Amino acid sequence: MDSNINERLKLEEYSKKYLQGEYYEQKKFENRIVDNFLTDPELDEFWTSSQSENAQYIKDTSMAPMAEMLFGQEPSTHTTANYHIFKNFYNNPQWSHLVDIIQPKLEAEFGSNIRASHIHVLDSWFPYGLHNDAEQPNMKLAPEPAWTLIIPFDTCESTTYVFNERSGFKDAMEFAKYYNVKPHGLETTGLTKEEYELDFSPITHPDNLSYLTVETKFKWKRGSCFAADRFKYHCSSNYLNQGIKNKKAIILWTSLA
Repeated sequence: MDSNINERLKLEEYSKKYLQGEYYEQKKFENRIVDNFLTDPELDEFWTSSQSENAQYIKDTSMAPMAEMLFGQEPSTHTTANYHIFKNFYNNPQWSHLVDIIQPKLEAEFGSNIRASHIHVLDSWFPYGLHNDAEQPNMKLAPEPAWTLIIPFDTCESTTYVFNERSGFKDAMEFAKYYNVKPHGLETTGLTKEEYELDFSPITHPDNLSYLTVETKFKWKRGSCFAADRFKYHCSSNYLNQGIKNKKAIILWTSLA
């Protein structure tokens, strides 16, 4: 396979063309759920490979200040998530069996020009706040940002919330400020008080939701695939409120040739 297939656009070039230009305003991607996208043996192959020395490991501690403020957790003991990254996915022979598993399924569901520009296993220990996944530059051979895909390893009482609002800003508050979005209450957001208390409190403040409206709720189910527009804001439910200690999934940030 072409040795340059994984070469990426420079951040400045990518941002100007896809985050600041007309692309994200004109190109939109519909949410979808595909049940049984990966079988149990296929999921096991991805998990085993993610734990090998060939995967790039990154420990994320970005939510440590929040964990300390809300729960008194010592920052040095905090883990937001562990990333196990399948670097150079398309031309690393260590991942060829994974490409053979997932690429035909991607093309069958999303079209022949789709690529997994970024793919990793997420081992989450603290829920992420509001964000989108548009900012990561894609492969030059498939530069256009498309869907975020989530494929859970387990069925659990966790929900990914996706909102209607989308932009090139990763931070939803930047989006609200830039577009002068007026705040509203939880009812307009599309949440009951009970839903907010269970799925967001105390990690996500109501003010941060007051510029958004709920579009889709994805319940985590082993082997299913949830696809959402990379420009749309989304977040995890506070699965800690459900007594869940951590959750795992395959994450893909896809792009189009």
